Amino acid sequence: MAKKRRAMPIPPPTPFGVYEASLGGPDGTVLRGTSLSDADAVARLQRGDDVVVCGDDGWANRVKAEQLGNTAFGACDWDKAHDDKGRWRALPHFHPSSGTPRVHIFYERRPTKHASRGDA
Repeated sequence: MAKKRRAMPIPPPTPFGVYEASLGGPDGTVLRGTSLSDADAVARLQRGDDVVVCGDDGWANRVKAEQLGNTAFGACDWDKAHDDKGRWRALPHFHPSSGTPRVHIFYERRPTKHASRGDA
């Protein structure tokens, strides 16, 4: 008689976090900096600096990124990851609908995580 295999519990997704962000090179890498509160993230965006939302739930990351953009600028537009021209590590993101300031609100999608730890 074969042994019954015990089902492994699925861990809950890690809650998202909002971080400083900067572009890390020609492959599209987004470097993740220090953790930010929502208020600090909005202020950073309004100054013209990028942020990234990281976590295990890609949809929650996207929703949070859009909320931050709407809070900072009133409205924002989604943009696909610019993974052409060898930028295979690029992330999807939002921009202010007005086009200014020229900032990115990046977010990680699953199953691939691309935001690297590093100095932003």
